Amino acid sequence: MTDDPDEPTARRKNAQREWRSQEVDKHFLDRGLPEDAYWTAFDQGRAPNRIIGALRKKRGMKSGIPDLFILWRGISLWIERKVVAADSELGTNQRLTAQRLIANGHFWARANNTEEVEAAIRKVGIPLRATLGEIRQRIEAQNERLPAKRKKAARGIKADNGMSMAQYRRLNSRQLI
Repeated sequence: MTDDPDEPTARRKNAQREWRSQEVDKHFLDRGLPEDAYWTAFDQGRAPNRIIGALRKKRGMKSGIPDLFILWRGISLWIERKVVAADSELGTNQRLTAQRLIANGHFWARANNTEEVEAAIRKVGIPLRATLGEIRQRIEAQNERLPAKRKKAARGIKADNGMSMAQYRRLNSRQLI
């Protein structure tokens, strides 16, 4: 561990960014892939401690497995999804896994964003029901038709006596004792 106090925060932000990008990928793949295609995501990540790592290894889990797997009519595509960041280089096990997948007749790709996921799918010959651009256009059109979102009520609503509701509740809870 380094002495950098910002390191845990930076890791958390990268993890949050990665999860958000995976959600976007999920929505795209659910809507874009052919109905008879199968896809799944793997959430393996780094083990939080040695015990969990040992248990994973004992069950046969190997590091380097790509994040996405797509199967359609004999075409198998493995995608290593990276969020563009300082630590986005492929690890040794990821490179080895990619080489072995390709040697066994599978397709493998690295993608930094959902557009690159779409490009990899097109490159291997899987037809799409909808492109990312079409999906985004439909969402924009739908948002234009929807009424504007109502604003949330402001926090700290004042009671008749000028106290916030939280202060009022605390005062009343003390009186009940």
